[in-house]
Amino acid sequence: DMNKLSTADFLNSNLTGSGSVQQAGMGLKNYTLPIKNIQSVFEFNGNDLTLQKLSFQAGRSDFNLRGSLGNLLSWIFIKNETLSITGTLSSQRFDWDELSEAQQGTSDEYQFSLPADISINNLQIRTTHFTFGKFTGNNITGIVQLRDKVLSAGNIAMLTCQGKVTGQFSVNAKAEKYSLLQAKARLEKVNVKMLFTQFGNFGQNDLKDENLEGLVTSDVVFAGTMLSNLHIDLNSIKTHADIRIDNGRLVNYSPMQSLSSYLKMEDLSDIRFATLSNQIDIANQVIYIPAMEIKSSA
Repeated sequence: DMNKLSTADFLNSNLTGSGSVQQAGMGLKNYTLPIKNIQSVFEFNGNDLTLQKLSFQAGRSDFNLRGSLGNLLSWIFIKNETLSITGTLSSQRFDWDELSEAQQGTSDEYQFSLPADISINNLQIRTTHFTFGKFTGNNITGIVQLRDKVLSAGNIAMLTCQGKVTGQFSVNAKAEKYSLLQAKARLEKVNVKMLFTQFGNFGQNDLKDENLEGLVTSDVVFAGTMLSNLHIDLNSIKTHADIRIDNGRLVNYSPMQSLSSYLKMEDLSDIRFATLSNQIDIANQVIYIPAMEIKSSA
């Protein structure tokens, strides 16, 4: 009965067939960026759809998905059904800013949310070039899961800021107005000046990218709260990091220059050090730095 569809109707049915889509385009409601160059080869197997290929472009971004869409027909026609996605997702270019700005909501700001009716199981991702604000990452790989509005990614690896970053993260978006973030990361020989530039000096103006040089290697554990407009609640951030900076340089850092009555000004305006190692903790917008010895040019 097409007027009273149920999940059992699809589970008890036997839909088979295959098809293809060539050079198609489409528009999505409340989304200003058109989807172009859709290419697809697919096959139905009961209630599921197997994608031998699905590629498309959205603005400057492109995507290629291979895998399966489980429970597809039930998800389309019946409320409160869940779509299950597995496979691989690859992209040559992924421009987060352009994609997020195309989503039209009730306010001018982007509103982040995760769908409750979609689950992702061991989706392998590969992105050659990813941009988000000033941040740029290359050759990104990982495995993504999404269940009950909790997004997690493991085995992440990327090249950024002339170094390498590996790790894992999770985003719990079950609450309506905020998401809980957790992450563990390993940074290897990352350019600290570029790192501060791409992350907007981490929301502070005391120690900026123009004051720093060097290569940072660090193990970081991070937890915090993100509002729906993607702004981080600074009071919620809790971080522990084991940090080593090689070939470091501290340039025109005013708190150091205030020591000019003890040392020559030229020594304090450009301080160089071979290696700096320490543990740093952040909580309640306070950065805790244990006592340490710095052997420097000053």
